[in-house]
Amino acid sequence: MEKDSSSAVVCSDPMLVDAVDVVTVEIFPITVKWTGKEICVTTLPKTATVLQLKEFLYENTRVLPHRQKLMGAGKSFTDVVALGDVFKANQKIMMMGSPEEALAPILSTPPEDLSVFNDMIEQEKIEVPICAREEFLNKINRRVRDYQVETLDGFRHGKKLLVLDIDYTIFDNGSVGASGQDLMRPYLHEMLHIAYRNFDIVIWSATGKRYIHAKLHELGMKANCSAGHYKISAILDDSAMITVNCGSGSAKVKPLGLLWGKYPQFSEKNTLIVDDLRRNFLMNPKSGLRITQYRKAFENRDTDKELVKLAEYLEAIAMIDDFSSLNHRKWERVAQEHRRKLREQAHSSHPSSRRSTGSGSARDPPNNDNQ
Repeated sequence: MEKDSSSAVVCSDPMLVDAVDVVTVEIFPITVKWTGKEICVTTLPKTATVLQLKEFLYENTRVLPHRQKLMGAGKSFTDVVALGDVFKANQKIMMMGSPEEALAPILSTPPEDLSVFNDMIEQEKIEVPICAREEFLNKINRRVRDYQVETLDGFRHGKKLLVLDIDYTIFDNGSVGASGQDLMRPYLHEMLHIAYRNFDIVIWSATGKRYIHAKLHELGMKANCSAGHYKISAILDDSAMITVNCGSGSAKVKPLGLLWGKYPQFSEKNTLIVDDLRRNFLMNPKSGLRITQYRKAFENRDTDKELVKLAEYLEAIAMIDDFSSLNHRKWERVAQEHRRKLREQAHSSHPSSRRSTGSGSARDPPNNDNQ
């Protein structure tokens, strides 16, 4: 008896063939791209759930199902839906996620261990500040010497520097969506377009470079760069970070001294780093702006305006010569004041507002009150 290569015979007992129809299950072949590899899935039926696919992928990648992000469906889906309702047979999709052993160094430290952070701050009050300690400065010097920054579009003369995080800053890394666009923080491209006028933009994420490139693609940032809406100067990954310790606590941080050492046109006077974790600023406390984490994208994407405020703040400080004099903890207040001034300027420049205030203009009709 011949059988379709895309089907598997379930009931093949020769004693039963004459009595009942042969029951077949349609196999649903699919290819999953992950870290440059292609995993061919040829054992799951069309009715298998997305969770069953993730469990299969876990056996081949050691990435836990809840850490897997499957992209390429073109629509939102959950783990309980059937593969045939989400994907097409023989489709190639992409998976993002790290195996547990790769995440162990990160997971060993809580996301924002405030006790560690506070302990470090207390130590700073009575000892040499963390950002000035010789052992940590030596680590930065070694990074300047050994770390290779991946340059994309390069740096422009006379621009300031914006260093931008990815996960939970511009991308909801904890939710599942059909594509990166579903998990992108609102107004990302508008903010980058405005920032690029005065800032060179560097992406620094606590992940590997292949994941950074994948996220830049999924978020549409590479497409916007190709279209000329803005440019990304360079990217840095987790291997550029250093570990600082104080007492019983430790944390991996992003030392801007690495960039300043490699690109001397930048310093604390013209650099701003934006991240959702304040601990990443321990080596550069005057240069960090902590932004609210972006989580639960499907619930918050219609109301989240953080990147609108960030764009306003970047505009407000763009002409300031020395950022080290700024208190970035008050950035939202500065953004609000900048927005108010822009509205006042727009109102005063509108012809109807000039007429209502009686400010003379060649286009205004003469004032007849005194005639």
